[in-house]
Amino acid sequence: MAMVAVVLCFITAGIVSTRPEQAQQFSLTELLSRVETGQVETATINDRMGTVTGTLVDGTDFQARFPGPYGDELTTQLVDAGVPVETTSKAPGRWLDLATAIIPLFILIGIFAWLVMTMSGRGFGKFSRAKARFGKDIPEQTFADVAGLPEAVVELDEVVRFLKDPDRFAKLGARAPRGVLLVGSPGCGKTLLARAVAGEAQVGFFSMSGSDFVEMFVGVGAR
Repeated sequence: MAMVAVVLCFITAGIVSTRPEQAQQFSLTELLSRVETGQVETATINDRMGTVTGTLVDGTDFQARFPGPYGDELTTQLVDAGVPVETTSKAPGRWLDLATAIIPLFILIGIFAWLVMTMSGRGFGKFSRAKARFGKDIPEQTFADVAGLPEAVVELDEVVRFLKDPDRFAKLGARAPRGVLLVGSPGCGKTLLARAVAGEAQVGFFSMSGSDFVEMFVGVGAR
């Protein structure tokens, strides 16, 4: 955030430094009056912007606005009064105005990208992450710790053998099982049986609740 603030300061300083100094504002009537009294030294008429800028005899910069159709007549009056006149149709500060409109947009995009990167590990970023809990060690539970589920143990023995020696099954053209669905009421031993499979095969084990899984696709409302 500090870096963003520094960038903003530099950009603002650059924009301010490129702006012209504040000129004295005249009405068209006042400008013509000063022209008649010989107070105007130079003048530049911008037909597109409808403005006339210049310098007075005392060195003061001025600016005045005039109706669009009045540009030619104003030029004639200034020339007749002996004032050097330059005409232009360019819009002064057009690129500056474009930059001041685009730069804030890029700044906002940069801040948003920075927030996404910095918040990816905490805050709102973690709402879209899976809440899987990885075990640091291989589970100590084995099939010997499971009681009352002999049929399930037999069915899972093949999974254990595959996890122990996957290359053997790969040579025979067998594919890895996509998963095993354990069904039962709460507390019947599903998680214990799953940990026992990992313990028997000496592989890692991690768990994840159904609500955590739903949050990734539906939202945090499941929590």
